[in-house]
Parts: sequence; C-alpha cells; structure tokens
Amino acid sequence: MGALGFFGIVAAAAVVAVGPLAHGQSFQIVKIADTSTAIPLIGDAFTRFSVPSGFAFVGQSDNGFSGVYEYVTGFPSGSMIDTLASTDMTASGFAAGVDYAGFSSVSDGAFVQSFIATTTIGVTAVYSDPAKPVLIAETGESSSSGIVFNSFTNVSGTYDNNTVTATGEFLSNAGIYFFSIGGGVRLTQEATTTPPSSFSDLGQPNFKAGYGGATIFGVGSTIQSMRATSNGVQGIYYSAPNGPSATPGAFTKLVDTTSQVPGGAGDFTSFGDPAANNSDLVFTAHYNQNGSDQQGIFALGNYLYDNGGNAPSLTLEELVASGAVAPGSGGAHFEDFLAVTPNGTFLADLDNGTQGIYRLGGEPDFSINSSVSEVIDTTDLLGGKAITSFGLSNEGDEYEDGGTSFLVNFADGSQGIYYFLVPEPGTLSVLGVFAMLVNRKRKAL
Repeated sequence: MGALGFFGIVAAAAVVAVGPLAHGQSFQIVKIADTSTAIPLIGDAFTRFSVPSGFAFVGQSDNGFSGVYEYVTGFPSGSMIDTLASTDMTASGFAAGVDYAGFSSVSDGAFVQSFIATTTIGVTAVYSDPAKPVLIAETGESSSSGIVFNSFTNVSGTYDNNTVTATGEFLSNAGIYFFSIGGGVRLTQEATTTPPSSFSDLGQPNFKAGYGGATIFGVGSTIQSMRATSNGVQGIYYSAPNGPSATPGAFTKLVDTTSQVPGGAGDFTSFGDPAANNSDLVFTAHYNQNGSDQQGIFALGNYLYDNGGNAPSLTLEELVASGAVAPGSGGAHFEDFLAVTPNGTFLADLDNGTQGIYRLGGEPDFSINSSVSEVIDTTDLLGGKAITSFGLSNEGDEYEDGGTSFLVNFADGSQGIYYFLVPEPGTLSVLGVFAMLVNRKRKAL
C-alpha cells in the first residue's frame, strides 16, 4: 500500500462478510468500493471498475470521468480511497492543458502503484507512482533499440528495498523494458520479438522485489518472470535485471513445452502468465495426460539465495489439477483455472457452471501449498445481491494477512471491488462491528 497522494481522499465503507475456512478460521471479505461509493472530490458514484491489482484499481463514472485509485488502510479515522490520477488532472510530464483521458493496466506492488494512461492529445504513457506519478515512457519516443513506442500493453512495478528505488517492467510493441526511478528514470530493454532475439511472442511481465538482502537466483534483487515463445517452444522465463551481476536481456528458461509434468503425467502444452511471490513462481499450465487435455496450477521455488550465498533448490510442484473436487461445491469439479495470484489465490470455473475464488495454503504463515479453501463463489449472495462472475489479476503485492483483492460482477449489472483476509486470532469480535454474513444458498455458516 503506497503513500497517500496529494489529490483527494474519501473514507471507504468497511463492510465485512464472514465465510468458512479450513482450520476453523474465517475469511473476512471487506468492501473496498462499489456503485454506491462516491468518487473522491467528485461526488458522483463509481459505475464501473477494472480488475484490481493489490489495492489499486481504475474506477469510472457514467459521465466519462475515470481515475486510478488506491485503497489505503490503517488510519485512525478508518480506511481511505486515495486518488492517484484522474481525468480532471494535468497529465504528469505534459504541459498544462494536456489532461489524462483514460487509464489501464494498473499495478500495485510494495508501496508503488504503476499504470498506463492515455492523454487528451492522443499520447499513451507509462507511469509509476512512488509518491506522485512519474512519466516513464510515452508513445512517439524511440526506445533504446531504435524502435518507436506506439503502444503499451502491461506494466508491473514494485519498490526495491535493496536499491531503495521504484522499479518495474512494461510490455510494449518494442518489447519488455525494465525501468528504475532514482536520480532520474532509467530504461533498459529486456526482451524483444525482433532479431537477433529468438522470442516470437511475449506474455505480460510480472515483477517482484526480493527482501532482507536475499538475492534472486544469485544475480539480482528483483525478478521479472514471463511467459514467452522461443524458436516455436513456449515456456516460463525469468531475469533478475537489477543486481550487480545482472545482464540486461539475459533470460533463463525455467520450464517449457518439452518439460515433463511432475510425476510423469505428460508434457506441458501451454502456460499462463506467471506471478512471483517472495520465494516461488506460480502459474497455470495445460498438459497432455493420456491423450487428453489437463490443466493445473504449479509452483516453482524456492528461488532465493540466502545471505550466505547458498544456492536455492528448485522444485516444480503441481498444487491442484482440473478434475479435482472443489471445496464447498457439493461435489463439483474444477474445470478451468483462469488466474492465480502471487499468494496462491486463484479463480476457477467449475463443471456445474459456477465460478469461484479459492486459496492455496493458509495459516499460520500464509505459505502456498496444495491445501485448497473456498473463499466465495457465484452461488453466494454478497450484500444481499446475486453474483454472476469474478475478476482476479495475477498482478499486485502479497500482504501479511494472506489476502487478495478481486472484482465482483453482480446479477443486477453493478460491480464492486472486495478484499478478503484471514484475521488474526481474537480479531473476529472487533471486525464483527462491521460484519454482515455472506448468504449461502446451499450451506449454512
């Protein structure tokens, strides 16, 4: 969660829903914003939201107003929604009169919010926000490879405690670029689909900083992971672009479609975009099992060298597979895994037509493992309203309480952004002041 911006803050409603969790605990589901929430300094209510990344999201109103917002907790007066940028502001890095016109691809990572914005003069730009938005790159300017930027697709940023800078990656028509803010903006090309690169397709980059002085694969204090195709073979790759021995553009393949699934079930056939936490990469993947398509969620780790320079021992593990019974579903099976976050929260479709959000692992240390718990699904009522679907991003930082933010699409056409957490022992009575029960159609609490 980042520092407060300078533009506008509004108190957020603290609505908490209590649902079942393994180990006798309960998830708390907190409302961040919905279509009854007033936009800071504007007064109109939000009408549409992007899928959130951590506590950052794009919100819109019916009159075309939009902005990038962050949910900030821990204040004596309660939680707040902070405005980072909006369409009534001059676009940072541009002359007066050039305003923001729209926003996309927001990323929330360890005190840094990054986003892509269009301007009223038609220029699209990448921003990162360690305290206020800093212009990183814009369309029309030449990249270091000589290719002119004409589009930006995705940005992923974080705060690197080891170098004390805001850092990140963005995906553009010119490839993936690493950026660092500190004494000016530094841009370094990391990956491209133009010769002499062997990559023909690049997925969205996912960027993560290491903590406590540990180095990632021994070469840097940050890790950039991505799905990419090289010489016709798709795989998961990483680089560590922000360390003394790091080589820009030096990617290492971790697993690809010539690799065998753990346990000898078959070979991988395709991969989803990975996400990195403090020690592991997590990703979805399809594979061929006895001639039929199977999908699973996998974890690869531990990738951290310790402070003594001892090398990690990497283990690839399948945590859950399609066909497994989904907890709390009355016997329905996982059919399709749509997204997985750094902390092991995932979104899945079930073979009974429902959709749900689930969590791999849990207390006491919130580590990822193959224990699956249900958070919420589309048979539940949230705030008395029926749910049709969810949105979940693999972007965003992980939090100490093991929680994750997500988008809810309601049957009445409205939306809301919510956040679930696992409370510490003894906090239920405090949170209960704001609590309302999730109404279960098929099971009682």
